[in-house]
Amino acid sequence: MRRRTSVFLVLALMVSLLPSLAIAAAADDDGASVVISQVYGGGGNSGAPYTNDFVEVFNRGDAPVDLSGMSIQYTSATGTGNFGANAGLLVALSGQLAPGQYHLVSLAGGATGDPLPTADTTGTINLAGASGKVALAEGNDSLGCNGGSTPCSPEQLERIVDLVGYGTADFYEGSGAAPTLSNTLAAFRADGGCTDTDDNAADFTAATPAPRNSSTDLNPCGGGEPLGALPVISQVYGGGGNSGAPYTNDFVEVFNRGDAPVDLSGMSIQYTSATGTGNFGANAGLLVALSGQLAPGQYHLVSLAGGATGDPLPTADTTGTINLAGASGKVALAEGTTASAATAARPPVRRSNSSASSTWSGTAPPTSTRAPAPPRPSPTPWPPSAPTAAAPTPTTTPPTSPQPHPHPATAAPTSTRAQVMAGMAMTTSRSSRCVTTSPSLAVRAAA
Repeated sequence: MRRRTSVFLVLALMVSLLPSLAIAAAADDDGASVVISQVYGGGGNSGAPYTNDFVEVFNRGDAPVDLSGMSIQYTSATGTGNFGANAGLLVALSGQLAPGQYHLVSLAGGATGDPLPTADTTGTINLAGASGKVALAEGNDSLGCNGGSTPCSPEQLERIVDLVGYGTADFYEGSGAAPTLSNTLAAFRADGGCTDTDDNAADFTAATPAPRNSSTDLNPCGGGEPLGALPVISQVYGGGGNSGAPYTNDFVEVFNRGDAPVDLSGMSIQYTSATGTGNFGANAGLLVALSGQLAPGQYHLVSLAGGATGDPLPTADTTGTINLAGASGKVALAEGTTASAATAARPPVRRSNSSASSTWSGTAPPTSTRAPAPPRPSPTPWPPSAPTAAAPTPTTTPPTSPQPHPHPATAAPTSTRAQVMAGMAMTTSRSSRCVTTSPSLAVRAAA
């Protein structure tokens, strides 16, 4: 949010002040929403991955932001010192920040670790590694409060654009502070900085530091160019009906990760073996024609060949007879309802696949055999990560509340070979209908 006023005050403001503060925040929402997206205070210490502390600022809004006149201000987690009380606790910012752009502020450091990426701003603040309070404030003078022993007045709160209390901090947003950090852990705002529920405990997690600067790829939070219709294969399962299988049928799941509806008419699911000479969809048993509309964030379940073991799938949106190999194979979502000429060459399309296959997107197919995961919520925004193997969780349409993918991370899939739109090759469940290897696993995108 543009002005940060709905913060949690410990021994600070009386409840009677809160309604007027909420009104002020709502009145000043101008679409330029700058937040602190990462905090790291272990730089240069023993075992640290980087030599310097840093604070990362991010524009999650839909308009450019001029950082001139803003500052990063720090104070200890529970002490009596105020934010930015001296030059060693304050760093003035400057420059333009485009929507989805990061700004890296390098701070005090030590001898251990690798250098940070080129910083956009440099300061000397020495962040505590485990607990502290960091504010993004308007103005280059001290806020004059710390939110704990020295409560912040409404005027001082009005200057706070964003606040992160971490560890044992006594001043933070929402229900609690961000996690306790260490020499090897930084606080990350969720979704690359896009999530802001005004709750530090909910919005931040601790993970290995990964500093991003203004040269990092933009990460628009819904404010970038429209995605259009982006159908992809979101899950493949080939163990249906085999011994130990959770479901009676194989299935392929299609998902619209874009922000516009998809007409599936004229598209098809096509299959071929992992390394054989047969083509995708070479006969009726290797191809299923699709139809119907797919809204943004919506799934389409394609039920395939099956057996006697397991529970029935949810009601399928399309039914076919493809007999997927459980351990290795290649699945394509293609334009057209006739066989594709593609076999083992790697077409230039978004594709996810398996270690035993010769066709895929990216550098290598997934080989994960992690323990089965609980069923994921439906629908789920499309994740920008590689697929893994997990317990099959078929999702059918309609979803309860479609959610388009929030970021235009990739352009719409295109192909110069056989109209292939998306594909997945997998080694997940069984090597054939006769030899069972792992009928409890499906290839799916990380949720």
